Amino acid sequence: GVRYRWLTDITYEEIQNEYKACDVVVFPSLHEGFGLPLIEAQAVGRPVVTSTVCSLPEVGGDGAIYVDPNNPEEIADAIASLTDDEQLWESTVRRGRENLARFEPKTISEQLAGIYRQTLGMND
Repeated sequence: GVRYRWLTDITYEEIQNEYKACDVVVFPSLHEGFGLPLIEAQAVGRPVVTSTVCSLPEVGGDGAIYVDPNNPEEIADAIASLTDDEQLWESTVRRGRENLARFEPKTISEQLAGIYRQTLGMND
């Protein structure tokens, strides 16, 4: 009973519009290098349901609901909890937007510079 469409070769604007058109972004990945869809969803104000595996908890931070990607019932329950509980939906969206600050270019460049300084034995 889940409606979905398989989209390929779409523009970034079309991707943003797809995120905006949905109620919840569900990303129960089993193998992931980073998990950019979590950040994209949080950037447009959509709650995220994602996996407890790989890098996804580090990427989603406190702004996502985590599930076992091999457990369809747990995934369905998480989706239902967001669509049935307006306060949970709103707090998940709020925490997702707060999570985005970690991925601002200035923040990332400062962290990377700090790693270089540490590696080279330089003090701030």
